Amino acid sequence: MPSTVPNRNIRFDFQGRYGQAFMVAFIWPLLNLLTLLLLTPLVMKKTHEFIANGSRYGTTEFTLKADTGSYYRFFGKGLLIAIAFGVAASLAMRYVGFTVGSIIAAAGYLTLFGYFMAGISNLFLNAVHLDHHGFESRLQPLQMVWIYLSNSFFVVLTLGLFTPWAKVRMARYRASCTAMMVSGDLNHFVAAEQNRTSALGQELGDAFDVDFAAI
Repeated sequence: MPSTVPNRNIRFDFQGRYGQAFMVAFIWPLLNLLTLLLLTPLVMKKTHEFIANGSRYGTTEFTLKADTGSYYRFFGKGLLIAIAFGVAASLAMRYVGFTVGSIIAAAGYLTLFGYFMAGISNLFLNAVHLDHHGFESRLQPLQMVWIYLSNSFFVVLTLGLFTPWAKVRMARYRASCTAMMVSGDLNHFVAAEQNRTSALGQELGDAFDVDFAAI
């Protein structure tokens, strides 16, 4: 079992560049439109890379270890689900009835909604690494849909007063389905952060007996 030490002075940081942000926010979406959305999986991967690779825990960088093919497979599966429900709904409306077709269409929409809400988060977090450590996300589409729909119902019912509880409820579920896969010792995060602390900060801390968080 890896040893643990207090790490309250280690902060999360983000060091993304403006040029990278411009590419993700404007250039890649524009190219996606010009290619009739065929680059959607690639644009999603570029966005995830920008977020993950620019993030830091102390002085340690997060990295996204995912291939472009996994994003295209994910979106391809979503497209097949949409086509399947679309065909089923169309046939039902034509040969059975409008009501049955509408129910199938609504079920397809909720299925796709849950698939993308849970799947994109799982795809991202399962590919993120922090040094030698990985992460695991096990969000379930049906549970995500249920939480979202019930939260929306109570937000409308309370005229928006339920919004903070809704956000906490969703965040709590996401946290319960996310785990860090520790590989080795975690002490090196603290050591790296201590090395980052300036000598002036250490002297002031000793003089006034105050803990200065490393920045």
